[in-house]
Amino acid sequence: MLERIKQFFQKNKKLILIILAIILILLIIIFSIPWKKAEKETAPTSTIRGADIAEQPTIVKGELTARDKETSSVSIVAKNFVEIYSSYSNQSNYANIEAALSLASIAYKNELQNLLKTSRANYKPGEVYEGVTTVVLSNVTENLDETKGIATLLVKTQRKESQETQANYKIKYQDIRVSLVKESGVWKVSNAKWIE
Repeated sequence: MLERIKQFFQKNKKLILIILAIILILLIIIFSIPWKKAEKETAPTSTIRGADIAEQPTIVKGELTARDKETSSVSIVAKNFVEIYSSYSNQSNYANIEAALSLASIAYKNELQNLLKTSRANYKPGEVYEGVTTVVLSNVTENLDETKGIATLLVKTQRKESQETQANYKIKYQDIRVSLVKESGVWKVSNAKWIE
């Protein structure tokens, strides 16, 4: 019996290969044709990882209120000021204070310029590196009066205090209260005090 099957395949080898090739081509054609009806009935599904969601910004449709815009502006100015003003090294000749001047109100700018002048008069670069890198983690708007043009924020920071090298550091968490005023339509920092 086995011998007969072998002989059959030997005699009809070409015919069997042609039939198998035709069946294979038909299967490819059937599975490659998009079926419109099936697409409409089933919604596409995909897997979304939690990490992908976390990396995506939250998009809220609609217009921001004037209050939301003011809160955002105040928050951005406070964040930028704190990170610039509070990040320094003993070898930078108080460049952090100079860089923060553009974010300060007229009165506070004068105060900071006096501090800068006094500090630079006594400045001697440290022989051993010391520095602080400050990053704002979050902030809470404690007061925002658009009519008066004043605001107060409690800013939460992480401070990386380095000794000898930037790789040798300690982490410290500290809050700073930042007051702002609106001058010529722009929010400016009017005071900043660390909370011990």
